[in-house]
Amino acid sequence: MASHYTYERTAGRDEVAALLSVLADELAAGTVRFGHGAETVAIAVPDEVDLELEFGTEDGEVEVEIEMEWAGTDLDAIAAAIDALADADERVDEPPISPAAQPDRQARFEVFRDRGDEWRWRLVHRNGNILATGAEGHTQKHNALKGLRSVKRNAPLAEIDTDSSK
Repeated sequence: MASHYTYERTAGRDEVAALLSVLADELAAGTVRFGHGAETVAIAVPDEVDLELEFGTEDGEVEVEIEMEWAGTDLDAIAAAIDALADADERVDEPPISPAAQPDRQARFEVFRDRGDEWRWRLVHRNGNILATGAEGHTQKHNALKGLRSVKRNAPLAEIDTDSSK
């Protein structure tokens, strides 16, 4: 039994990046959720998957495709969820990727232009206190976002150095 669902629409670059970021976080956690509400299905992702990246040009446009495959369990339940998602698609205009419920956020990242007209980022606690800032300004917003994402990705692995002699 083969089931497929395709989601297509025109979206802003930041929206696409946010969607891919959610997908990346879910992949790293080992479970990807597709769907909306009652039509949501959680699919376990093994430690290794077959990955295919394809890019090129077609009909005067640049095309990038990302495809992942792996052997799954409970394929009948996943197929049923895919069919339910396809049936619900006409009434839902949002991407079919559903991040896991997150606890209340204690902080948020802000990207802004400083007085020197450079892009910067900062991490702001919900009480308004600034917890962290980027060390440098950037002439382009995407470079500030790149630095912010690097901190988000690498900070959980950072060591804590309590040696005050440094």
